[in-house]
Amino acid sequence: MQARGLTLGTVAIVLLAGCSAPAPEISEEKRKEMQIDRVVKLGDQSCLCAMAGRDTSKLDRELERLTASLETKTWMTSSVPLRADGVCYPQLGERACVGRVVITHSRSDTDFVCTGKQADELLAVWEGAATDGRTYESLVAADKKRDAALLKRLRAMHAEAAAKIPQSACN
Repeated sequence: MQARGLTLGTVAIVLLAGCSAPAPEISEEKRKEMQIDRVVKLGDQSCLCAMAGRDTSKLDRELERLTASLETKTWMTSSVPLRADGVCYPQLGERACVGRVVITHSRSDTDFVCTGKQADELLAVWEGAATDGRTYESLVAADKKRDAALLKRLRAMHAEAAAKIPQSACN
């Protein structure tokens, strides 16, 4: 008799668990916000993984899947020593943009950073290496010194990323 009561009690608990309220509908605005967050997160994660020298193919495929049906607008800012390149998805709103900051004078695809903070740091290093040259020769030498300082810090940033970001974070 006691076993039967235990069985009925278990069945009642299971049935009650199945009677939970339906999940609330997600509004179109909330769904859009979630998509924006996912696109930006994937773009940032892909950039940081690339900066660390990791394989980003899975992240890139997922980003492509999420944005395949969306209109894109590319953008670029140009200045010395840094240039920002990116793509935005206007259908999602003005926050839905991903990109990277590349070194203006570099011909290497690996000379980039991903965040504004990293770009600000590189710019400060570049400006800090300036000299008060007045002749053309001294200005050329100063530019070489600035570029060398910037590239040295950039390489260190990439090494730091490689030490912090495992491949598993990029899958």
